[in-house]
Amino acid sequence: MTDRVSVPKQRILVVEDEVLLALTMAQDLEDGGFDVVGPVGSVEMALQLIASNGCDAAVLDINLTRETVEPVAYALKQLGVPFMTVTGYSRTQRPVVFAGSPTLSKPADAREVIAALRSLLK
Repeated sequence: MTDRVSVPKQRILVVEDEVLLALTMAQDLEDGGFDVVGPVGSVEMALQLIASNGCDAAVLDINLTRETVEPVAYALKQLGVPFMTVTGYSRTQRPVVFAGSPTLSKPADAREVIAALRSLLK
């Protein structure tokens, strides 16, 4: 018998307010070998999950119905947690906190999101 050491899956916070996109992304990430935190569709819920559960990285939609996800990005930066965005915003529309973070345009291909996350987590 060989003893196998179970390696914990990396936990990815998903912040997306479009329910179908959020659920699809969560499933794609789980299929890609990650544990998903959320998905959630508001800044308040995302900050609560970060405080209570933490995460190894995050996928953020910049525009959430009536708010932007900037406070979440600032919280993640303060904690040293990498994040990427999947958004309809152009590069010039993105708030400064997102400068330097990987960005994919909506609709993003699941393979691209997973590849970007793996790169972030190296």
